[in-house]
Amino acid sequence: EAYREFITDEEKPSLADQLQEFLDSPEDSGLSVARCDVIAHSMGGLVARNYALQEKKIRRLITLGTPSYGGLFADTLPGQVILNNQAKDLEYGALVTWKLHQKWSDLAQREELPRTLTVVGTNDFGLGAYNQSDTVVTCSSASLENLGARVYYVPLKHSGALGPIGIDPIAKVLNTGHPSWDPIVDF
Repeated sequence: EAYREFITDEEKPSLADQLQEFLDSPEDSGLSVARCDVIAHSMGGLVARNYALQEKKIRRLITLGTPSYGGLFADTLPGQVILNNQAKDLEYGALVTWKLHQKWSDLAQREELPRTLTVVGTNDFGLGAYNQSDTVVTCSSASLENLGARVYYVPLKHSGALGPIGIDPIAKVLNTGHPSWDPIVDF
């Protein structure tokens, strides 16, 4: 069973360190990984990008609704309560996302990054900002086009808990009919 609960206590190793430990411990996870493709949703995309800075194991990285430059929800009171210690890191202009951007920018210039696809949601009917965000992450924050990543826009919301009923979330890619399916498979 290749599953581990990643802890978020600030005194514990970073989530990227925990991902590295998971991939480097085949006896615990049942995996032996030399190179891998990673599909990550939301904050998981930030974790994967941090991990890619430490290790060169990621061949292809696909992010779905990742708040690369911050998210709308982190700046709100409910976001502060739900995200607790991570909310500050996900606010627009946070030092942690800025440092990550700078490191990726340096590696992008040397072409040392994994091939990257960013899938960006545009369905924000609930907040009246259609084509501007997925209800949590703005289109400009989810895109890494400025760092050489391919970008694919889908008319989806961030998660199943937000937005109109009956619209699939961006990361619920369970079948070939899902709008995120083709760009992921083709990448």
